[in-house]
Amino acid sequence: MSTFERIVLSLIITTTFSVNCSSNNKCVKESSCRCRKDEYSYIDITSVVGDNPYLEDIHGDFTFYFLGCNDKEFNAIISKNNCTGLPIKSSLIMYNSSNNSCSAIGSASNIEFEFAGQSNRDYQLVYNKTGDSAVDPTIRLLCNDFEIPFIKVINVNNNELVLSSPKVCLITQHPGLSAGSIFIIVGFVTAGIYFFGGCLFLYCIRGGRGLELIPNLDFWKSLPGLVRIVKDKK
Repeated sequence: MSTFERIVLSLIITTTFSVNCSSNNKCVKESSCRCRKDEYSYIDITSVVGDNPYLEDIHGDFTFYFLGCNDKEFNAIISKNNCTGLPIKSSLIMYNSSNNSCSAIGSASNIEFEFAGQSNRDYQLVYNKTGDSAVDPTIRLLCNDFEIPFIKVINVNNNELVLSSPKVCLITQHPGLSAGSIFIIVGFVTAGIYFFGGCLFLYCIRGGRGLELIPNLDFWKSLPGLVRIVKDKK
């Protein structure tokens, strides 16, 4: 195999692996605040902003305001400035100090959850075809234990941000056993102890062989007759 063929084969394998990983880690959108990866795993960012009106970060002339996963009104009182274009109702807003303008660049209705890395817990919000932005803004979800959430601008030209909070973590909850399941398990374990323990006792202590190893053999032999008698009485 030539070097070129090896490179092509490597690219095919890498691409296939990436596609499979992306498919396996897809988080299906249930709302603008929530997506579900599988039966037991989901992401819910409903309360990520908390009691704050927004999370903000400044990068040069630009200030980004994240108001949460629902569109909220952004006005002069909230923004603490008199930028043009207010009031605005949106999820993600950008303020440009060079021309004193505020723009809605992300609507909650257009939020999508996408897999964003090699780890099966890396996801991001993407505002698809939305607002006044020429590119689709993305917010990488960074799961950590910091109690105070924050956003950070990574690339101002592409409207790329990071949202850090324990509220953006992928949550996995496995249901406990039901009462019926526990009853069945206990029943099987008890039956196993009864039969295997009884067989071992009869084999070692009484020298039983064959059918003699069955505990209470006379009872099990008579059981069909007892069932028939009960049935006839009914």
